Amino acid sequence: MRDRVELTARVWQRDTKSDLAVLKIEPEAPWYAFKPLPIAAASNTTIGMNVYAAGTPLSDTLDFSVTRGIVSADRRVIETASYIQHDAAINPGNSGGPLVNDAGQVIGVNTMKLRGAHGVGFAIRARRSTTS
Repeated sequence: MRDRVELTARVWQRDTKSDLAVLKIEPEAPWYAFKPLPIAAASNTTIGMNVYAAGTPLSDTLDFSVTRGIVSADRRVIETASYIQHDAAINPGNSGGPLVNDAGQVIGVNTMKLRGAHGVGFAIRARRSTTS
């Protein structure tokens, strides 16, 4: 965690196609004050809107970095999967970090950028879960 508290977790859900996993902290830690970010409605993502990418790019010395950009395409299809294309700076280490709108709502999870290009990043669209 940001305050350097270490918690044990297990893989709760996994999607090998998108190389994304959701972790569940076990045992639960009710003593830790988690502050979850709300998930935005999918219809709230529009081309040109401001977005913010959070993560730990390149190494732990750059932990908890945030960059700003705009949505370039809200449904960019790459190899049959749909992504949010944005120009917020992302690098190795940002993968798995949230892509957030001006309201502080998660619109996606950063997953990749184009090699050799600057400002061409992609996020998997966040969806509200119907299970717990």
